[in-house]
Amino acid sequence: MNGFLYGVTGTLALCIDVGARSRGSKQEDRLKEAKSLLAKGVGWIVDWLDAEAAKSATKWLDGLDDLRLIHASNRVFAEIMNTPDAELSKAKKKQRRDAYMPLIKEFAKADPKTMDYSAARAHLISYTAAFFKAERWAKAPSPTLHPGASPPGASIASPAS
Repeated sequence: MNGFLYGVTGTLALCIDVGARSRGSKQEDRLKEAKSLLAKGVGWIVDWLDAEAAKSATKWLDGLDDLRLIHASNRVFAEIMNTPDAELSKAKKKQRRDAYMPLIKEFAKADPKTMDYSAARAHLISYTAAFFKAERWAKAPSPTLHPGASPPGASIASPAS
């Protein structure tokens, strides 16, 4: 990541320096060009980070067992439905609910030994990862959703001696 940032920074600095030395350009034009180049550079970095976050979320979700995947996707669905109407319209909530409900039903009824199961799981992961990317969540906020965590209400048993 550092190499990528150094490369972008160096490229922007070079463009600004070359632009500043060009003859016949006004100071205001050079400043506008520099702002534009910096905005493009920041935009590229944000897009790259979003893509990396989406890959990370997808990989993490793919590693969850079925129960934890359902918990994670239900958490996302609850976040969407509980978003204030001023931030997300009722029409958008309905649209997202209409997209989610068939996915969770398809996943629940799919036989784990079939391609339907694999497709249903992939669609559920894709839906959930898209939310993580859109909201810029690195991972689900609940520790009970992380791989290796005990399900809610589970007790920790001591090993048999």
